[in-house]
Amino acid sequence: MRQTHLLAFLVLLVGCRASVAGGWFFHEFGELRAYHQDFLNVCTQAGHGECRTVQYRLPPGGDSFFGDASLTVRRTAPREYRVEVFVRDLPDVPQGPMTVMVGGEVLLIREDQWAPGTSQYTNVAETFHLSDASLNGRLVKLMRRSRALRIIYEGGKGQVRFSLRGFSAALDAIEQLVKSR
Repeated sequence: MRQTHLLAFLVLLVGCRASVAGGWFFHEFGELRAYHQDFLNVCTQAGHGECRTVQYRLPPGGDSFFGDASLTVRRTAPREYRVEVFVRDLPDVPQGPMTVMVGGEVLLIREDQWAPGTSQYTNVAETFHLSDASLNGRLVKLMRRSRALRIIYEGGKGQVRFSLRGFSAALDAIEQLVKSR
C-alpha cells in the first residue's frame, strides 16, 4: 500500500513538473500562465485559447487585483498583437491625441488610431486600445527592443509608465506555445 502511494506521488510529481516546464503553470481560473520578469502571460482554455501578456502596476496599499494601471498585449494572429491600456481615473473617452514614447521614438497617436475599451469589449471603463493594425505592429516592434514605455494622454494632463523588462521573452513564449498546439 505504501509503495502504491509513493508511486502515485512520483507520477503526480513528474506530471506537475511537465505541466510547468518553461515556466508555464495552470491557474485556478482554467488558464495557462507564465511569468516573464514584469509580465504575466495568460492563455485561456488551459492554454488552447486566446493568449495575452499583461503588466499590472500595483501601488503600495492600492488595489491589489487591478492595480492603478495595466498594459495588455493581446495576440490576434501569428506575430500580430493588439495593445490595450488601463489607467485608474482615465476618462471613459479620453480626449485628444495621445503620445507614446518608447525606444527613443515619439509616436503621436491620432484619435482615429485608438478606441475606448478593449479590443474585445467597448464597455470597459478607464481603458483604451490601439485600433490601427500597422500602429500596433510598429509599437510592439519598438517595445521588444526597449526598456520602458510612456503614454501621455488627455493633452498632457495624465501619463503612465511601464517597464518592458521581460516583454520580448513573454511574446516569444506565447508564440512558442501557440505553435506547439
